[in-house]
Amino acid sequence: MTMAQKVTGSVAETSTMAAYATPEVRGLFEEWAKAVEEEILAFLKEKGKATPSDISAKLNISEESALFFIGKMAREGKISLGEIRIGK
Repeated sequence: MTMAQKVTGSVAETSTMAAYATPEVRGLFEEWAKAVEEEILAFLKEKGKATPSDISAKLNISEESALFFIGKMAREGKISLGEIRIGK
């Protein structure tokens, strides 16, 4: 599965779950998501660059979750994505 497919799948699943969440749950998720993004930015400032695997290990989240945040942050212009290669 490619990184783009993983990100798309994570976004679709999150959107489905959000449709059923109460305002309180959505607010808690948004607070948590903001904290995760801040941790990713701090890690990138420290390291200069990182892979989804590096981010998932540092934050103790799944690689799929890391890909979700990477995609979201890239779309929002908070980070830029670099090298794209075939395979791992």
